[in-house]
Amino acid sequence: MNKITYNGQPMATSPTKFGEFKRSDSVREDIKELRRRMKEDGYLFLPGFLDRDDVRVARLSAAKRLAKAGYLADGSPLEECIAAPDGDPLPATATKEHLHIAKDNNQKIDQLIFNDLLIKFFDNFLGRKSLHVNSLSRFRTKFPKEKATSVHADSPYMGRGSNQLYSIWIPLGDTGFDQGGLMVLENSNNHEVLRSYRQDDSDTYCGNDKISRTLVNQALADGRDLKPDEHKQLKWATSSGNRCVFSHDANATCEKLGGRWLTTKYKMGDLLILSIYTLHASTDNNSEKLHISCDTRYQPASEPIDERWIDPNPIRHNVRGYRCEIG
Repeated sequence: MNKITYNGQPMATSPTKFGEFKRSDSVREDIKELRRRMKEDGYLFLPGFLDRDDVRVARLSAAKRLAKAGYLADGSPLEECIAAPDGDPLPATATKEHLHIAKDNNQKIDQLIFNDLLIKFFDNFLGRKSLHVNSLSRFRTKFPKEKATSVHADSPYMGRGSNQLYSIWIPLGDTGFDQGGLMVLENSNNHEVLRSYRQDDSDTYCGNDKISRTLVNQALADGRDLKPDEHKQLKWATSSGNRCVFSHDANATCEKLGGRWLTTKYKMGDLLILSIYTLHASTDNNSEKLHISCDTRYQPASEPIDERWIDPNPIRHNVRGYRCEIG
């Protein structure tokens, strides 16, 4: 197995700490079984669900834009997505401009995440008409040596609407264990210890705290978002007291909650679907390649959408979406 690390620390990969996803491609047409597995496991892994050529087209479309902007190594095969050397340009741009370069008005990616195959699947899986929440679509990159994504569930960030909001994650390329792919903590969606965390809201602040209340009210009166230094002064009304990152240590999370971290060697065409309550994270990218992926969300069309993500001008995690909790 290739080197697997999380924020620079070796991942525990013993059979009791680390494993591979349960495949659900063999029961792809069995909706009752898929629902049972989602309820029990908090995820569905569907290898080869998407057409590999369709994924390749989306990958090349993004890669061409990234190469033109200087994020890929000169002269390297485009499909390999070998990253440019550090500083040529710096990958960790403050604005993450490469995300917009690759995704904005990119019809090939849009066609991949919003297509008849996925719509039909979710209509059947939900047992009613599904809705694609476009404002919750993301294009993601992970540069070589870039640190892992924190351990979290989606519910604190997009849980004000339907609790049947499902995230789909699509690797835009074959992805080895060492390339920063997504991993899921086994049995975390039903873990009793996480009950309070699942009910948290990342944009709820303590109304009892005078500083927090004053800063939010002033920003709203000025018609602006909070400034970075103001954000740091806010007291959040969450079980952890932060913006709902569960942990920055995947190994410690595993020790605390039990279960294994599950992942796989992804192939183009694979699809991972997560419930809103499932803890997940990524590993570090220890390869020379730029790892790229995209994700989006589907939910029942008849159920409410989280107010922070209603198109065409979503509030997102802006002060306009903050809630005050007194207690």
